[in-house]
Amino acid sequence: MKGKLFLFRITFFITAIILVFSFIGYRALACPNCSDEVRDNEVNCASDSLKEQEGLSCKLSLYEETLNHLAPCTPEAAADLWAKGIKSRNGILQYSMMDSQLKQKFKEEMVKNKNLCWITGTSSPWVENYKIISSKKIDNTNYQYIIKFQWGTSAGPAEPSENKLIIGQEDGKWRVKEIK
Repeated sequence: MKGKLFLFRITFFITAIILVFSFIGYRALACPNCSDEVRDNEVNCASDSLKEQEGLSCKLSLYEETLNHLAPCTPEAAADLWAKGIKSRNGILQYSMMDSQLKQKFKEEMVKNKNLCWITGTSSPWVENYKIISSKKIDNTNYQYIIKFQWGTSAGPAEPSENKLIIGQEDGKWRVKEIK
């Protein structure tokens, strides 16, 4: 019994060491623009605004990199997720469906408006629901979707609106290329 317990403790200890070193290495690779101090001390850097800014910038880089790897399987799913982002006022969801050119413009707009939380739209009117009302294939890699949004206010329904999206592939992933 003592031999098995000893073997378990050694195995546990070695596994813990491997996990710790793997985590440290991953963090260094995942966020090369962050200083070691920020990576190792994220919780304690709140008092120094420069370190806090660097930590937030690092996290944003990681989030953006993650979003670039996520993609819907169909152009219709890309259109639907973008519309869900509009309905929920979630700029990050909208951003995740955009191609690189739209992402750059969107990001610049968020910075210009000092919208650090990336909440889009307004509290009133709000999107009650939406529906993809038409879709058509433009060519082998591009599709057009028209999405109708039903708006609501505290005084009742507001005038519906429509957006025309061009969805295409970028690096093998379906992305919103144009919004009208």
